[in-house]
Amino acid sequence: MKARFSLSPARAALVAMFALAVAAPAVAQPSQEERQSRREARQNSGPASRTGEVSTPRGNISRTIEGDVDTEAGRAYRSRTVTGPDGQTATVGGEVNRTETGYTATQTATDRNGETASRSRSVSVEDETATRQRQATSRSGETAQASDTVTRTDTGATRSQQVSTSTGRSGAVNSEVARTEDGATYSRTATNAEGETVATRESSVSNTEDGVTRSTTVTDANGEQYQRSNSITRN
Repeated sequence: MKARFSLSPARAALVAMFALAVAAPAVAQPSQEERQSRREARQNSGPASRTGEVSTPRGNISRTIEGDVDTEAGRAYRSRTVTGPDGQTATVGGEVNRTETGYTATQTATDRNGETASRSRSVSVEDETATRQRQATSRSGETAQASDTVTRTDTGATRSQQVSTSTGRSGAVNSEVARTEDGATYSRTATNAEGETVATRESSVSNTEDGVTRSTTVTDANGEQYQRSNSITRN
């Protein structure tokens, strides 16, 4: 007596889909050169825009996105504008430009009340020094600037960070890392707007046949020191 079985409509559909997938011919995947060619064609196809609209009980909300990438000129930009049911708009736009030693980037945001906030940054790498500059302006007009410079040395690197604002707040952090015969040393100093030292941190790492030792000393604005030492001994 032969066993009889039946499949539910859902399982039968799954089995049929699996059979079609197995029987379908393999689709050739584009080569790396073809992908790169398509990517370059999209990047240099000129400005493009996209719009969309959403209906709500309070009215329609529309969004428009525009952008362009020009690899030859080293420039790219993108903007997004949202228009509410009352006709007021909010816009966010940004642009990136390639330079001889790095790039610059800017971004501006305007809210529905027409108030604007912006920020920008520039990055430059030249010889043994890399520099990053940043600026920001709030909707109220307050500004802030920050710079970060890293310089390679014969034994390691130095780093200088500075921050200042239009409200009078500022500070700086200078640090250095240097290789030694059996490890490395690290130092960091933070200063306030008046140039007074508010904290220092010095660390050293020694890696010898006996093990690894690390010691750290932190000094606060009052001159009080805190020390910590860790060691790993090889058996």
